[in-house]
Amino acid sequence: MATAVTTELDSPISSLLNTTLTIHKSTPVVGTLLASDASKCQKYLVSLRRRILPFLELLPNASVTGSTGAWTTRQSHSLLEDGCGVTIHSITLPSCKFILLVPLHTSTERERRLVIFSRAQRQLHNVFIKWLEMYFDIVVRPLKLSTDFLIRFLEDYVLSCHRNQETTAVQLDFTTGIVQVRRITIAFEADDVMKFARSGQGVMSRMMKHMDNSTGLKFKEIDISRAACSGGVIGADGRIKYIVGADVSDWRTGLVETSVGAIADLVWRT
Repeated sequence: MATAVTTELDSPISSLLNTTLTIHKSTPVVGTLLASDASKCQKYLVSLRRRILPFLELLPNASVTGSTGAWTTRQSHSLLEDGCGVTIHSITLPSCKFILLVPLHTSTERERRLVIFSRAQRQLHNVFIKWLEMYFDIVVRPLKLSTDFLIRFLEDYVLSCHRNQETTAVQLDFTTGIVQVRRITIAFEADDVMKFARSGQGVMSRMMKHMDNSTGLKFKEIDISRAACSGGVIGADGRIKYIVGADVSDWRTGLVETSVGAIADLVWRT
């Protein structure tokens, strides 16, 4: 399969971004290839590339009359925390986008797992996933994000705002498992968040401690179901909504790439 290697100036997740300020909704899932070795995995990808665009172009809610889709491939060695390379396959149509992250190295487990991001209507997302499972021997499962991951997302964004002299409010939804009080929502105004940020690292741990002291509850023992800030919204169920700047060199773009890479690391570590 031919690949195009990105330069340092290219954005590895550029297919998640448009040229104007916009909201990007994405749902990541994990696909496991039922292939015994790397060569078979590669053959699956070649076959997928050949067949996926004609399939999607037939769907009325994926394309428009007379339009065609595009498949682009690039490599990044900076996306993952451990520095291992990843191939980024971007499938783009007028009303939907799909991104497949495939690791480049020789670890068997990593080679068999794909991280798939879809930005599409739910019905189209489900059709695409079912098609992968039926015709390409790919088992797909939802991606659940941990409380630690959600806290890390907020921590990174709040500190980025502080460094760039910007502000953000923060909202946390907690799932209690108690019938009478199924969900607890805690919101911090932007000025209060920045007061915590000015003291440096550990923003979220100090905010959590403040919540414990103010309410008498132990929030560290309760799972976070949703984390929201002006950078976006991420749910424990894997749903993601980013708000990013129009300029691809904007620091928010780096945050999106960091979060996407962290999700891939999360999948390939387990």
